[in-house]
Amino acid sequence: MYQNIIDKVKKYCIDRELLKENMGIVAGLSGGADSVFLLEALRELQNQFSLRICAVHVNHGIRGEEAARDELFSERYAEGMGVPFRKFMGDVPMMAAEWHMSVEEAGREFRYRCLEDVRQELGYDVIAVAHHRDDQAETILLHMLRGSGLRGMGGMLPRRDRIIRPLLCVGKEEILEALAERGIGFCQDSTNEEIRYRRNKLRREVIPLLQEVQEGAAEHLARLGEEMQEVAAYLEGQAEACCQELVREEKGCLKVEVDAFLNIPNILRREVAMRLLARMAGRRRDLGSIHVAKFQELFAKGTGRSLDLPYGLRAWREYGWVFLGKTNGVGEPGPGGGQWSEELCLGKDMTVTISRGEKWVLRPMKKEAERFSAANLKKCCTKCFDYDRMDTMPRFRYWEPGDFLWLDRKGRRKKLNRIFVDEKIPVADRRRIPILAMGSHVLWIPELNRQSAFFYVTEETQEVLCIERLIECNIE
Repeated sequence: MYQNIIDKVKKYCIDRELLKENMGIVAGLSGGADSVFLLEALRELQNQFSLRICAVHVNHGIRGEEAARDELFSERYAEGMGVPFRKFMGDVPMMAAEWHMSVEEAGREFRYRCLEDVRQELGYDVIAVAHHRDDQAETILLHMLRGSGLRGMGGMLPRRDRIIRPLLCVGKEEILEALAERGIGFCQDSTNEEIRYRRNKLRREVIPLLQEVQEGAAEHLARLGEEMQEVAAYLEGQAEACCQELVREEKGCLKVEVDAFLNIPNILRREVAMRLLARMAGRRRDLGSIHVAKFQELFAKGTGRSLDLPYGLRAWREYGWVFLGKTNGVGEPGPGGGQWSEELCLGKDMTVTISRGEKWVLRPMKKEAERFSAANLKKCCTKCFDYDRMDTMPRFRYWEPGDFLWLDRKGRRKKLNRIFVDEKIPVADRRRIPILAMGSHVLWIPELNRQSAFFYVTEETQEVLCIERLIECNIE
């Protein structure tokens, strides 16, 4: 039995390329049956692969004397195996409070930090952990209950980054039988009996019930996980190809054409949506099916709809496009483009950058109306305003809520936001459009060539403000 299980682990590691020649491995050793058998298996394979192994024990500071017992056992067991040993101790309950996590999550975070510290110190290649087939079944069930979708049903990967799981091919009973055959001892963790932990409840109550309904249920779930991993890998490849074709980057945002997105199969839409969210957030954790579903809904809704998401993300719909950006960075939708504001100074040239990335050099001047001909009003490179109607010098800035433009001399007004909508300017671009304004009254929108009728030059005008555009050059 023992050798058969070792051979099964060996084949699994070779098939999935978990072990390589002269590999350095940091192995987690809690003192429990699973981690003890992991170290046994690695030692059995050490000569064949010329492995370098270091065992690491982490005391969570939770179980008092029992934890001290496990630590001592692990140290003596590693020494008896001739394996270098490191140990760490931490107050996990305190960490959980500081990190705003459950004790389970904090314990896991602390363990992996310790293992990674040793890996980096020794310059080793991977971290080996003792998750087995029954753990995989529990993980798949837990993910299903959380609603994590297709990828969650794949469970734990044999290798993720620098973490390997050589025992996913064997069940708990096989491990216990193999240790018993060789008379190898191990420690029992009393917290494994506490069903207040979700995993323990699955392990102690749910899995046994499933085994009654169908013999081999845990093994079947683990096999399903392997198949789902293959499906997920295929879909990821297809989704990546779709992303390269559909997704564009623009001013710190990702944008997707609505019609093109709706033309791909629904299952790929979900994968593409998740990839976009994870790409902008920089991680997948805490991005669930509910966020993917809400993001997809924007493609079926009208212009102007928006959605706030985890990690400071915001998605919004503008005409034929859906945008995804950060609410606290470049590409943020909504009013206001920052604190930029610059007052006109007569006779002094100023440079204004418009949203298309062009620099306009403008020269404001004041002229007497009697020396001002009608031809001046028709110059495309000059804008003229009735200076007599200005009670203060106007300023260039970005638009703000409440800004308005006079449409005619009768006083009909239009909100600037409404003008942007009529011109079909995306929300993300509006915040980069400079305007000339006095208070909330907009005199001029340069790149739209819109001017307030309130400041039109008339026969009664005595002084004229002329703003001449001198040159333009593209930003590199």
